[in-house]
Amino acid sequence: MVDPSPPLPHVRLVVAEDAKLIHAGLLTIAKYLGSEERVTSTPDDIRRHGFGAQQAFTVLIAEIEGAFAGMCLFFQSFSTWRGQKGAYIQDIVVEERFRGAGVGGGASTPYGSAYPRERWYLPTFVRRREERPGAAFLRADGAFLG
Repeated sequence: MVDPSPPLPHVRLVVAEDAKLIHAGLLTIAKYLGSEERVTSTPDDIRRHGFGAQQAFTVLIAEIEGAFAGMCLFFQSFSTWRGQKGAYIQDIVVEERFRGAGVGGGASTPYGSAYPRERWYLPTFVRRREERPGAAFLRADGAFLG
């Protein structure tokens, strides 16, 4: 009997060689928002600022059967009121063909499984009006949506 369940996403931290893939994900978001012409960053910018001793952000990539399924770009934050470290989610995207496949399952799965929960107690996601449909999974997992 064949297992009818779809393959689960594999989530991993990116490496410098993923800079072009990260940039392509950012362009996907910009295209969705009708703002592609406003993106001035390059894969070299991503590589320069996303890796090394003074890493400005972290990216988790979700893959399904080796194909790019989505990504979550975030950086560490701190809540002075709660006294907790957090993760400020800057950009999140799920490729259209993988929507509904569990790629954007909230901070606990699948992204949270690749990035230890103790490092992101309080996920925060400030969203634009146009992004409302894609934020429900974050709210369900306890993220603050500003």
